[in-house]
Amino acid sequence: MKRVIELLHGSGGIQSRVLIEELFYKYFDNTYLRQNSDAVYLEMGQGRIAFTTDSYVVTPLFFPGGDIGKLAVYGTVNDLAVRGSQPLYLSCSMIIEEGLELTVLEKVVESMHLASKEAGVQIVTGDTKVVPNGKGDSLYINTAGIGIMRHKRSISPSEIRAEDDVIITGSIGEHEIALLLAREEVPLKTRITSDCAPLGRMLNTLCEEFEGQIHMMRDPTRGGLATVLNEIISSSELGIEIEKSKIPIQACVQGVCELLGIDPFYSANEGKAVIVCDARISHQLLKRLHTFELGRGAAIIGKVVKVHKKKVWVKTKLGTYYVLAPLSTLQVPRIC
Repeated sequence: MKRVIELLHGSGGIQSRVLIEELFYKYFDNTYLRQNSDAVYLEMGQGRIAFTTDSYVVTPLFFPGGDIGKLAVYGTVNDLAVRGSQPLYLSCSMIIEEGLELTVLEKVVESMHLASKEAGVQIVTGDTKVVPNGKGDSLYINTAGIGIMRHKRSISPSEIRAEDDVIITGSIGEHEIALLLAREEVPLKTRITSDCAPLGRMLNTLCEEFEGQIHMMRDPTRGGLATVLNEIISSSELGIEIEKSKIPIQACVQGVCELLGIDPFYSANEGKAVIVCDARISHQLLKRLHTFELGRGAAIIGKVVKVHKKKVWVKTKLGTYYVLAPLSTLQVPRIC
């Protein structure tokens, strides 16, 4: 039987990782690619930059709290920011389906313009392609981004140490649930909106004020918090323990997840970051996070440990533990 690409390969979970390691690493493998992070560090003369790329196929194009244009800008900015770089420049390539209303395209482009201003970046180059009607799905966007490193220390899994604290900058699951409800037109009295937001200024400030003490950062997009925590310790001999009761989650999001059988630990976020830092400054860092609008819901949720090598364990309210594995099933397709 021929092996074919399935939606699961784009979930950000185990099958995505298998595809990357078995196919893309097979032909593209190099030391830069093996940094295996949201953005790659590149040496440029006397300094370093961070470089990233991403594609956006979200449906619907407009959803509570955002749209495909805003998502493309903020998603790329956040991938640069969690590597400790200051985002500066973006590219924008659009694949447009014949028949898309020009007013819809203009609305997306205007949204990207406003999002870029808010995030402090410029869109400096791009490309446009049009495919025949029925050969696309309205609009796809690809972006690339460049950020400059203002400090010498790397934000990398290799910097993680046992006893480091793990912080999430806010409540989880809003983006994926907001998209699901918008897509299926589920009538609810409570309106859940995407957390789509630019993290650059907040994370850049933290990196400057706590230089050398922030060891790792990731944004838990596809695959959610569970998958990102597993990826963080996958290349080390360490493990992570988190406390379920400390994970911030809105009651309305929790309610929808329970109703639909969705695990919020695996739900995508577009305006949150996971921070692994020196435990000696974690409470000070948390207090600083709370001074930012995008960090008011931040919480220390766990710790890096010497046991449970390459695994994430969750402590329940009853004091029992279970293993939190990477995403292995498809919850909601095309969420970013």
